[in-house]
Amino acid sequence: WAATLSDNYIVINYFKYVLMISHRNKYINDHDRSNKNCTGSSLVLEKIFTLESNLNHIREEMKQIKEQITEDIKQIKEQIREDKNQIKEQIRDEQNQMNK
Repeated sequence: WAATLSDNYIVINYFKYVLMISHRNKYINDHDRSNKNCTGSSLVLEKIFTLESNLNHIREEMKQIKEQITEDIKQIKEQIREDKNQIKEQIRDEQNQMNK
């Protein structure tokens, strides 16, 4: 997933900069949405910026999910440690009672 997301960023950035360089002046003049004579390149750039924004949103969500999973794993490991210690203590108590 992360590799695909990274690949998408590379492709989007490549096209964004190629279009911005090749149509720089036209883009600056035509990017205003109120302009009725919007060029194809500025429309494509607008879509690219939207895609880039969506990818940034997805990346942020993935980061939050990863943090939550990491926190969940820590809690699970701690619970396992506590359970393990409790079981050891019970076994020790049972052995002590049997030895009496």
